Amino acid sequence: MNKTILVATGHIDGAGRNALNLGIVRELADKGLDVRVITPLRRNREPEALAESRELGTIAVPMASDTVEGAVRQSIRNGIPFYWIDAPSYFDEDNVNGHMDDAERYSFFAKAVLESLLLMERLPDIIHCEDWPAAFIPYLKHVSDLENGRKPDRIRTVYTFQSIGSQGIFDIEAAAHLDLDAEALSASGLDYYEQLNFMKAGLLYADALTTVSPTYAREIGTEMGGMTMESIVNARRDRLRGIVGGIDPANWDPENDPELPANYGIGRMEGKRISKARLQEELGLPIRADVPVILYHSELSCERGADLLRYSLADILKSDMQLVVMPAEEGSRGFEEETFAAFFSEAASSKEGKLRFLPYERGRIKRLFAGADIYLMPSASDSGGLEQLIAMRYGTVPIVRSVGGLADTVEPYDADSGKGTGFVFRYANEKVMLHSVREALRLYRDAEAWQVLAENGMGHEYFAARAAAEYAKLYDELADGEFAKALISVGKGE
Repeated sequence: MNKTILVATGHIDGAGRNALNLGIVRELADKGLDVRVITPLRRNREPEALAESRELGTIAVPMASDTVEGAVRQSIRNGIPFYWIDAPSYFDEDNVNGHMDDAERYSFFAKAVLESLLLMERLPDIIHCEDWPAAFIPYLKHVSDLENGRKPDRIRTVYTFQSIGSQGIFDIEAAAHLDLDAEALSASGLDYYEQLNFMKAGLLYADALTTVSPTYAREIGTEMGGMTMESIVNARRDRLRGIVGGIDPANWDPENDPELPANYGIGRMEGKRISKARLQEELGLPIRADVPVILYHSELSCERGADLLRYSLADILKSDMQLVVMPAEEGSRGFEEETFAAFFSEAASSKEGKLRFLPYERGRIKRLFAGADIYLMPSASDSGGLEQLIAMRYGTVPIVRSVGGLADTVEPYDADSGKGTGFVFRYANEKVMLHSVREALRLYRDAEAWQVLAENGMGHEYFAARAAAEYAKLYDELADGEFAKALISVGKGE
């Protein structure tokens, strides 16, 4: 019988931005795995999920001094069974994360996942938990017994996290929703500076750990990169694997993308030139094929290198180029993002022919990647990153810093051989980044060499199928009891 995998996630992104995206889930199913997804039902965000699903049953979840009732609903999407945790008091919110009551919300979710197992026709072999909202599931599975004689002991757990910095830290009083107090947290190894840390539970209690690139898996074992989790990472390194994420080639496909003004592919790049001209027209920029369009589409944060762009902006704008800045969607903006947004907005108002600052608009993303020539991703820290993969897929040459998944996926350009897929710089310094930008601008003047570089990137194979194959291999090792004996390497070339 095929292994049953239950993917537990606080939010699954159809656009393919999270580690366990729908593209990877579908690829796992294509490999013969019985893969299912369990996630909160957000009625106001996904009304179709409510309409298309049927109720399997109700659950009663003890939460501190109260019991909260909910329902488990099921639907089929693209052949994948989805289980929806329906509890409007917790999940009918405008934002996925970021609320003060997230500790209670995702404590409920973790408990509800285990309660839901009783309503399923078959227990999963593996529960694959994504990011901190699902991080307490391995711990709760460890201490729980299911009713009706259905023991969870044989169920294995995998904890996948994108960023070691996104830990889900809350006041220690919130631990009551997990039936824990300060003494119990300490006894379980979950104490954390008199606070509740969701990620720590996943790191300590999951049977296997994965993050989104081999380089990042190494970086988080250092004091600088571990964000206080480095001792746990190093203690469990034999359980940790770095698996590069992948994009869905059917969703990100310039040859067949209906959202583009014109389609194109390797050896047929006229459509990209048309897409660029249309983008310039759309944004009110001078329509010029001879100047490159540089795109920055990421969080407006120092972690994503927005400070490097800010401090080098005056020098960049001296060059013959056009720059487009559009922030990523990350829920409510904090002070840092608002400060950067105000800066770039003001700068754009005085540089109308060279700089555009755009509010986030999901429907514009593909046109931006198709119309841009260069994608700038100067992150100080970046666990995996999928935007550089999307950029390369659309023939947009990335300029990245050599960290995390950026180092694993972008091959530095070599002028002598013509090999490589982008420009890579080492130090988080605006002058070092500026040097790479100028290198790219110089190469752009050589149309033939530039097309070779762009097409090199378009030929990359960092697709969902590749990541799914690595996850399937991990599931085999867990299910067959071989994982404990295998020393998992986190080096390149894994």
